[in-house]
Amino acid sequence: MSSLKLTFITMLVAFLSCATLFGQFASPVPPLKTVHIDGAIQNYNGVPASEAEVTFQGDKISKTVSTDERGFYEAVLPVGLYTMNTVYILNPLNPSIPSSLQKGPRITEKYRRPLFRVASPTKVTLNVSFDAQISCEPAFLAGHIPTADEWEQACGGTELFSIPSDDNTPFQLSVRYGGWKRDDGGFTYWGRKIPHVPVFVAYNLFTLQADKVVYNVKNGTLEATENVVVENADGTARRADSITFKIENGEAIPLP
Repeated sequence: MSSLKLTFITMLVAFLSCATLFGQFASPVPPLKTVHIDGAIQNYNGVPASEAEVTFQGDKISKTVSTDERGFYEAVLPVGLYTMNTVYILNPLNPSIPSSLQKGPRITEKYRRPLFRVASPTKVTLNVSFDAQISCEPAFLAGHIPTADEWEQACGGTELFSIPSDDNTPFQLSVRYGGWKRDDGGFTYWGRKIPHVPVFVAYNLFTLQADKVVYNVKNGTLEATENVVVENADGTARRADSITFKIENGEAIPLP
């Protein structure tokens, strides 16, 4: 046997021995746990928002996807904490026209869902319905400069309440409304009547729509009445005339 061939065989045996030894000590890489998120984006009147951009922002990842002609989106992300931001450009004269084909006046719709957590591989559905774009010029007494609260009471807006969990996750309760008033224990919110747009509530993976919502800040309860629709994280919906929840630790717990 030639010395060259002997050297090659010796090196091959050494390589295989090292590979076997390395395989005995190397830890297998665990598969990445992911969550599948999907949903429908639409205008207040139910028209699909095609070509809307949906961005999920986490601590270590940011991912943007676009809706199709049905207003449907989907994304696959590692499990963890995320916020959701949606941007849609529409033609107010014909909202069904895709943004890439629009000409003339445009309106930019935006929606932000506060921090939510997906702790295990699963499927989550998060739908978005934009508020109605209306011209709001509230009537005030002559010589009176309206405060920010007075303006929002007349024209609507979004309120955020910080409700951290026991593990210090900074969850927020988001309430989008058409009008509001202050109560002894908290706030009463109502939606718009013309056009009809309900109050929209989001907290972690909990989503609710209703014509009237009362949030009691002192005891952490949320009472919804009139045309109540609760959207579960799996995409199923529950309708009711009225329902009350305890809001705490990232959960909305129904109360008897």
